[in-house]
Order: sequence, then structure tokens, then C-alpha cells
Amino acid sequence: MCLEGHPHRLECLANLCRALHIRFDRLGDLPDLERAITISNEVVQHTPIGHPDRPHFLRNLANGLRLRFERLGEIGDIEKAVSYSEESVQLVPDDHREKPDFLGGLGACLLNRFEHFGCDDDVDRAVAVSVLAVDLAKDGHRNKHASLTSLGNSYTQRFLQIGNVTDINHAIRAYEQAARITKGHADRPSCFTNLGRGLAVRFEHYGDITDIDKSIRVQEKAVDFLHDRHPDKPNCLSNLGYSLSRRFSRLHEVTDTSRSIEAFDQAVALVPESHPDKFRFLMNLGNGLLTRFESQRSDSDLQRALSLYEKVVQILPEGHLELPNSLSNHGNAHLMSFEKFGDITSLDRAIDLYGEASRLTPDDRPTRHSYLGNLGNAHLQRYGSLGDDHDIDKAVLSLELAVDATPNDHPDRPGCLDTLARALVTRFKGRKRLSDYVDLDRAIRLYSEAAFSQSGRPSTRFTAARNWVTCARDLKHHSLRAAYTCLLDLLPRVAWLGLSLERRREEIAGIGGIACDAAATAIEYGDFQQAVVWLEQGRLILWSQGLQLRTPLEELKDVHPHLAERLEAVSIALEQFAFSGSRVIDPIPGVKRTNEEQARRQRALADDWDKIITEIRTKPNFSRFLQSKDFHELTPATRNGPVAIITTSSGHCDALLMTANGVCHVELPAKYQEIEKLVDLMKSLLWSSGRMSRGSERGMRTKQVRAPDRWAYILETLWILVVEPVVSGLHLQPSESPPRLWWCPTGLFSQLPLHAAGVYESSNRVSIHNYAVSSYTPTLGGLLRLPAATASRQMLAVGVSETEIAHQALPMVKREMSLLRSIVPEQSLTVLEGREANVARILGAIVDSTCLHLACHAHQDLANPLSSAFILYGEKLELSRLIGQSLPKAELAFLSACQTAKGDASTPDEALHLAGAMMFAGFRSVIATMWSIDDQDGPVIAKAVYSELFTQSSIDSSAAARALHTAVCRMQQEGVPFERWVPFITLGL
Repeated sequence: MCLEGHPHRLECLANLCRALHIRFDRLGDLPDLERAITISNEVVQHTPIGHPDRPHFLRNLANGLRLRFERLGEIGDIEKAVSYSEESVQLVPDDHREKPDFLGGLGACLLNRFEHFGCDDDVDRAVAVSVLAVDLAKDGHRNKHASLTSLGNSYTQRFLQIGNVTDINHAIRAYEQAARITKGHADRPSCFTNLGRGLAVRFEHYGDITDIDKSIRVQEKAVDFLHDRHPDKPNCLSNLGYSLSRRFSRLHEVTDTSRSIEAFDQAVALVPESHPDKFRFLMNLGNGLLTRFESQRSDSDLQRALSLYEKVVQILPEGHLELPNSLSNHGNAHLMSFEKFGDITSLDRAIDLYGEASRLTPDDRPTRHSYLGNLGNAHLQRYGSLGDDHDIDKAVLSLELAVDATPNDHPDRPGCLDTLARALVTRFKGRKRLSDYVDLDRAIRLYSEAAFSQSGRPSTRFTAARNWVTCARDLKHHSLRAAYTCLLDLLPRVAWLGLSLERRREEIAGIGGIACDAAATAIEYGDFQQAVVWLEQGRLILWSQGLQLRTPLEELKDVHPHLAERLEAVSIALEQFAFSGSRVIDPIPGVKRTNEEQARRQRALADDWDKIITEIRTKPNFSRFLQSKDFHELTPATRNGPVAIITTSSGHCDALLMTANGVCHVELPAKYQEIEKLVDLMKSLLWSSGRMSRGSERGMRTKQVRAPDRWAYILETLWILVVEPVVSGLHLQPSESPPRLWWCPTGLFSQLPLHAAGVYESSNRVSIHNYAVSSYTPTLGGLLRLPAATASRQMLAVGVSETEIAHQALPMVKREMSLLRSIVPEQSLTVLEGREANVARILGAIVDSTCLHLACHAHQDLANPLSSAFILYGEKLELSRLIGQSLPKAELAFLSACQTAKGDASTPDEALHLAGAMMFAGFRSVIATMWSIDDQDGPVIAKAVYSELFTQSSIDSSAAARALHTAVCRMQQEGVPFERWVPFITLGL
């Protein structure tokens, strides 16, 4: 024991101080820090000026005071810490090997003081001393990573206050370098945490999805490295929760918000109540709960968030730099409470909190626009509830200030612009003064700027575009065409290829019939060509995305081979993820990935794909590369016959009739409500007969509901309201050898049997069969495809009459297979029956097949259409597996099963059914069924089709359509009930 006066006493005390600091770092016990500060103070007091160890003792004391300031928030501690750090730096020459450590200590103290008081000079000095520290720390310096971390922290804080993108980029580069050089080092988890935080900050401001994915990945590593008692563990968990929450706000994956709250909860539990940063952990947890409340609307989440924010506001002292942010978050919770429960006092409280946050924030702070925007939105909502003109004027003023304070490239700007535009429109509608007309023109300009912005979330830009459409349509403004074009251009961004297939379907289902509304507007203005283009562009988004990934690149390869090579590689990889249907499988053979890893990889590939496409479009003659087709590019779809596009909006129904000579319009006598009633009646008939129930399938014993009069009514009504006007518009005449006609129905019409319309219970019987051979096409693009470059006729026939799963036996499937063997030449036929017909063998054989015949059960999954499947022996061939196939030789698929062309009612314009999957995989023609069929009818239709088909030298899809036409006409003439012959249809060429 070194008593006072002992020559080694100072050295012993310094060693004891270091030991206490080490234990405090590991365990976080405040008494250890207090004792270390007391000892350090004694050491400094007894160390004379000029002593070689005085700089070290000063640095230790400053570090202890800084840490205590972080815990207790005593202002005197941070002031002394800065002073002692400055003295220590001045005492150490630049060529001293520890000079970077002293500079780092000063930078940390300056940064802590800046975070509390917000003085720009402190953060600028912190950056400057950190830059010097990194310059002086040569490669191999034991604490080079600490200097880099300090530099990254300084740049990050300055970015958060000033908003210069260069700062956050410098910060991330410093964090990345620190992480690279700490392999095996105890500080590596902290380096990962800092890097993750920097990436999350950049994502929050600029929206690059790869940033937030990487942020989560490195922070997960940091959390895994640390035990629960490590003092850095709460910070790591909270940062991870923040990143997960931000990604949820962009992608809306439910697992992200659940995981974020779990991380926040763990962080809060690990932080003692006395910790000065406890408020941050509480606030982050409140933010996570509020984010989940927005999507799941759980009252408990909202109430818990409100309680946490109340506690945070009580903790923070007046003048604290984080007080405005905490007030704004508290206001968000009260605003959501008002939106949920309608309590005006909650809205009043939100306005007070937003107002105080705005007043406490200097004009040059980059967060000010957020507080002003929230304040303006709250005033707008109170105006909607109470109608006080003062509120709408305050809303406009606050939102104008918010827009002025938001940089042009900030992701929040589109939302600010959209809200300001809504406020201007609301003010005009409320007053309708002539002087306020200028508000409407201004609103349209704001909507336009928001929609066309290159920053911000696609969903925010889409909302702005939709509001622009509404405003321009109401005003009959000349920008309506541009508004619809922008809106439709944004559809693929909302249903982004970086999202899972299920999520993209959900996004499209939530959007509704945008394309039909756009077409109705174009028709109203007499621009029928534009109506056709918009219907083509705004429908079958999912299939169109997949076809873009399979686009031939020969022309690009000739001019820009390197770009073509990059695009081809990314497209192949992206398709494996984007159209796998479920991330449970591993798209890349031999590479095992977790669902999270697959999702990240998909998003990274989608981001690369977008960037490559953008680069290609900058090249001469490639500005429209993979853009939607114009009308003249769609015209060749009519080379084999006319196309009748049937569309409807809330007001009326229309037919756009395309021929080689152009397009004409026929206003149909049908009203939207009449079509709704027809659909409901048909569904009722099918449900009552068991042909549309969840368990309905080929071969099951359907209920014998005799309702010929109701079926006749449906088909006659379709004839009168839809089909006969089309026949007249095309000047078709009855014929024994009628021409081809393609139906392209949209919305509700996609559920109706237009191909069977007619008057059947009258002496003057007439139907579409007299005038045309009907086929369907989901889009015009499907008719632009050229026949496969093969003269071979290879058929794969799959027959499964019995399954391990509880399905009705299909005895007629064996007869169907026998008929095929008698009709199709042996050298052209491969048959897989029973247990031999498994998924692996089918997918293997289908690649070389020109024709595919599937006779088995099929299941239409109403909850998840991507899980719809053909039922084999002991397994299923799901739609999600089929769409992953690319079949260049494919010509005809005959799906002799039930409901293979029955789509998802929530996305009627996406053709998410088994027949659609076959067309996407490459089959140019598909024979399918709209609902369940009888087992006995499969062989009848198959014989009729293939007897015609295999009398020719090559497979002709036109012959298949005509053969089906003849077969169903014969069934009709023989008195077969409507519900048995009507479901058979052809799709494609």
C-alpha cells in the first residue's frame, strides 16, 4: 500500500483509476466511476506542471468527467472535461505516438457538449480535432479505430444538425474503415454499431434501401457479440431497433416492427433509471410502438407510447437539444389518438406540442421542417373537425415554412409538398372565393413536384400523384394527362421488385383500379389510343415485371455489351428471388440463406437493376428501354384478329375495339352496378352448386342445382349489355367458319364468361359462337409474342387420378391419357402418371415440351393465390414454382383441371391464376377453366382439341382455339348444362 508521500503513490493511484474505469466499462456501476474521478482529481492535483505523466492524468480525469456527464447530466462536469482535455492536448507534441488518443478525448468531450447545448462551434472543432487525430494515427496504430470512430461520430452529429450529405458520407467511410481494422478486437461490436447507426441516418435522409439492410446486418453482429452486462449492449440493441423500425416504415414487413420493439424493450430493461441517456431508450421504444400502432392499430401500443413520451418530457431539462424531438414524438402519439378515438383534446394537445417543438428549434436546424410539417398537418385536421378558418390559415403557413425548410433532395419533401397542396385545396373548398383560385393552381404544381420528386418513398409520391389526378380532374385542368401518366409510371415503384411476391400483390390489391379510371378519363376526352396505352401499362404489373427480367438483350449487346452483360446477370439472379413465391426455398442451388438474407439479397439486386436501367436510358437510342409501349407498338396485337378491351369505372362501361386500322370506342349500355349484380348472381349459382367452394374440384360430386333460367339470364344479359354492341361495332356477321376475336376484360368483367354470351331460351337463338371464335388475353402484350422457333411437336401429358391427400378419385383421367396415346404420335409423347408425376420430373420434362397436358385436381387458394396448385400424388405443383420456369419451346398448355383461370378477386387485373402462370412461363396458348369441371368432360374436350391439333405438321394454337370452340358448341347443342361447358376457355394466341 502506497501511503501519502510514497514515491510511487501517484503511479499506484493512476493504476487503480484505470482498473476502476475498466470495471465501470464492463459493469456500468456508477460508484466505480465516482471513485475513479476522485482519485484522478487527486492525482492531477499532486502532479506538477511539466511532469511527463500529467497529460495522461488530465486525460483520465476528463474522460471520467465526460462519462459522469453522460450518466448524470451535470453541466459542470462537461465544462471541466473540455478544459482538462484541451490542456492535455496542448502538453503533448504532434509527433507523440499517443497524440491521436488525446485528440480523440477532446473530440469526444466537445461532441458531448454540442449534443447538450447545440453550439455549432463545438461540432466543427470536434470534426477538426478528429481529422487531425486520424492523420496522426499511422496504419497499425493501436487506437486508429478509435480515432476513426470519433471522426465518424463528429461527422454524423454535424450532418444531423446541418444536413450536408458530404458529412454523412465521410462518417460512413470512417466507420467502415474502423470496422475493417478491428477484426478480433474487443471494440469491434462498437464499430459495427456505429457503422449501422451511420447507415440508418443516411437511409432516413436519402432512402437507399441497401443502406438500411446493411445497417441491420452489422448491428445484428454487434448485438450477438456482446453479453447483456456489457455497457454497450443497450446502445447496440436500441440502434438495431431503430433500423428495423425505419425499414418497416419503408417495406411494411410485419416481422421488422415486432423485432424492433423486442430490441427496444431489451435495451430499456438493461439501462438503469439513473442513466442520463435513459430518455433516448424510452423515446426509441415509444417510436417503435407508435410505428406498430400505425399498421396494427393496437390500443395498448398507443397508450404505452403516450406513457413513455410523458416520462421522457419530464426527464429532459429545459434547453436540452433533444427536447424538441421528444415533444414532436409526443405530439405524434396524441395526433394518432385523435385519429383513432376522435377526442378533440388530443388534437389540441398535439398542436401545442408541435408548436413548442417548432419554437424551440432554430431556423437552421434540419429537423425543423418535420416539426413544422406536423404542426401544419394537425391544424389541417382540426380545421376538418371544427371548421375554424384560423386553423386552415395556420396550416398553410406552417406547411409553407416546412417546405421552405426542406432541402430539395430530402425524402420528407414530397410529403411536405403533398400536405401543403391538400391544405390549399381544402382552404379553397371551404371558402370558394375567387381570390383563392390561385391556391388550386399552386396545389397542382405542388402535387406535380411531389410526384415527380426523385427522393422520398414511392408510396408518398404515389399518394401525391393520386391527389394530383383528383385535383386536376375536378378542375378539368390541362395537367390531367401528365398526372395519370405519372401515377401509372409509379405503380412498379410501389410494387417494387425488391419486395417479396406476396408483398407486391398486397400493394397492388390496395391500389385498386387506377388503370381503368385513367382509361375512363381518356375515353371521356376522346383519346382512345391513350386509354388503350394506360390500360396496358397499369395492369398485370407483376407479370410485366417478370417479363422485363426476361427481355432479350441482343440490340443492347451490339452497342453496349458490358451493360448488357451486367443487366443479364442481375436479371437472372433477381428473377430467382423476385418470383420464388416464398423465401423459404433457396433460389440459388447450393447456397443456404435465411429468409432475412434472401430478402436483403433481393433488395440489393433490385437496387442494382434499377441503377443499370437508369444508366442504359442515358445512352443514345435507348431512352425508352423497357418503358411501357406506345399505341403504335401495341397495334401488331391485332394481326390475327380484333381485340375487344372491356373496361369499367364507377360511372359507366366501355369497349375499346382494336383492329389493324386502329381503335374505336363503343359506349356499352351496361352500368357498373348491373355488372356487379351479374357477378354476384353467377357466384351465387356456382357456390350453390359446389363449383366455387374451397373444396370444389374436378370429379367431386357437385350439387344438382337446376338453374338454366338463371344461367340463361346471365348470358343473355351479357349479350345485350356487352357482347352484342361489340359484335355490331366490329361489323361481324354470322358464319360457319367465324373469325378469331380476343377479349381483354378488366376489373369485374374478368370474372364473367363473355365468350359464352348469347340468347339461348328463345326461338331466335343467337350467341357469340355464331360470330367469332373467342379467346382471352390478359393484355395486348401477350398477343405480340411470336411463335416459338421450333417445328417439333413434343407433348408432356401428366395424369393423376388418385392422390395421397383427401381428394375425390378421377377415374376419367386414365381414359384421358388413353385417348392421348391414341391420338398423339408415340415419338411425340411423354406420359407421367400417378406417382411418376412428381414436381421434379414434371419441371424437368417441361423444358423440352411444345405442348403440356395436365389432367388432375387443382386448388385455387383464395387467401394466397400464389399457393394455388395442381395436386399431384403426395405433393403440389404450385403457381410460385411454375412462374420460375422459362420455356422457350412452349406453345400450348391444356389445363384439364378446375378453376385454372379463376383469379384473385382483390387483384382482378393481375391474372394471378394457374393459366396466367403458364403464359408467363412461355406458353403462347392455354386452355383453362373458369370454375370446377366434371370429370367426364375432360376426355371429351381433350379428344376434340387434339384430334384437330395433331392432324397438322406443327402445333397451331389457332387450331386449338377453334377445336375448343367446336367442342363446347357441340356440348351446348347436346343439352349439356351451362355450368359444364361454359367454364372452358382459351387464353393467348
